[in-house]
Amino acid sequence: APGGRRAALEGAAAVAAFHALGGTGAPPAMAGARGGASLGAGVEVMGHRGAGGNEKSRAAAGRMIRENTPASFAVAAAAGADGLELDVQLTADGVPVIWHDDKVYWRERGGGEGAPFECSDVGDFTLAEWRARVGGDAASGRPAAQLGRPFRNVDGTKTIQQWDALVEGHLPTLEEALASVPASADMLWNLELKFAEARSDALRETPEGRAEWEAVVRRAAERTHAAVVEAGARAFYSSFDPDACRALRDVVRGAAGAADVAPVLMLTDASFCPAGGHADRRRSSLAAAVAFVEEHALDGMVCEVKALRQDPAFCAWGGPARGRWLMTFGDLNADAEVIGWQLAAGGICGICTDDVVCARNACQRWRESEAKAAAAMLPQPRDEVPLRVVALPAVPGVPGVPGVPGVAAVRPPAAMGVKA
Repeated sequence: APGGRRAALEGAAAVAAFHALGGTGAPPAMAGARGGASLGAGVEVMGHRGAGGNEKSRAAAGRMIRENTPASFAVAAAAGADGLELDVQLTADGVPVIWHDDKVYWRERGGGEGAPFECSDVGDFTLAEWRARVGGDAASGRPAAQLGRPFRNVDGTKTIQQWDALVEGHLPTLEEALASVPASADMLWNLELKFAEARSDALRETPEGRAEWEAVVRRAAERTHAAVVEAGARAFYSSFDPDACRALRDVVRGAAGAADVAPVLMLTDASFCPAGGHADRRRSSLAAAVAFVEEHALDGMVCEVKALRQDPAFCAWGGPARGRWLMTFGDLNADAEVIGWQLAAGGICGICTDDVVCARNACQRWRESEAKAAAAMLPQPRDEVPLRVVALPAVPGVPGVPGVPGVAAVRPPAAMGVKA
C-alpha cells in the first residue's frame, strides 16, 4: 500500500537521523521471516512504543522520538530490538490506528501555547478525520494537530501541556506501523489493544451496555488480527481489558492454523499503576490475573516488573518448561541491574523497555557470563605429566619399549594417585 511504503521511508529517515545524532546499535538481523510467534528459550527485548514512551515529563519528551510512530519503530529496530510493543485503538469506521492514551488532547497548529486543547476519544474520528485533524499522514511526517498530554509538574500534579518531540512522526494506522520495519528484520510485534476505560466501565454496568461492549471488543480483535494476517507479521496480543483478551483468544483460535501464530497475554500492573490503579482487580492484582489467565486458557501474562521484584518466586510460573509466556514492563526495565536480575531468575521470556540499547547490552553481558560459567563447569584437561623411563625386569607377556629390551614407559606413581 502507498501509505505503508511512505511509512517505511519515514522510518528509514528517522534511523539516519538517529545515527547522525550519535545513536548506536546494530541494524536489524537479516534473517528470513519465521512466521508465527512461538515460545522459545531466549529473552526477547521489546521496544516500548518503539524507542520508548514520552510520558515522564514534557522536557523528557522533547528529547525523544515521538512514541508509537514509524520513526520510533524503525529506530528501535536499528538499535537492536527483537520486537516492538505498540498500542492499537479503532477509529469510528473500524480502522486500527496506533495511540496509547485513553484521551486525545489536541488543538490546531499555530494557535500558540495559550490556546485550549480539545479532548476526544480515538473513536470519535473516522480515519479520514483522524488524519486530517489529529494524526497527519506519512507525506507530512508529523501529527496534523499540536498535541497535548497530562505531564507531571515539579509539585507532583499533572496538567495538560504541549507535547513536542525531538524527532517527529505521524500517528500511523496499524498497517503503516507494520510496514515501517523491513520484513527481513523478522520483528516480533506486541499489539496491545487499548480502550477508553471510563466508557468501557460504564457500558459494563447494564446488560444492554454489556452486549454493546462485547461487540466493541470483538470488532477490535477481528480488525486487528485481520491486519496482522494481511501483513504476514509475527505477533502476539495483550490487553489490560479481560474482555478484550477473551475476544482475541476466540478470534485467533477460530482462525485456521492460527493458534501458534498469535498468542494472547493478559496485562496487569499488579497494584503498581502510577495513575492509582484500575477498578477491575484482574487488571491490578497479580493473583487475580493468574486466575483469569488459567481459567480462560490464555497463553501467559505481561506484568509490571516491580511485582516480580516483590515476589521473585513468581518468575517460576512462566517460561518454556511451563508452556507460559511471562513478560515484564515498567520503568525499571531501563535499568541494567534489574534486567540482569530477571535473566538470572529465569522464567522471563520478554522485557519491554524504554531503553533498547541498555536492555540489549544487559542481555549480551548475561549471555557472555553464562557461557563462561558453563565453560568452567566442563571437565578440565589434566596437566600432562611427562613420561619417565624406568628400568624394569623383563616379564614374560609384558611388552617393553620398542628397541629397548626390558624397559617400559610408565607415569610416576604419584601422578596415578599412588604414593611412591
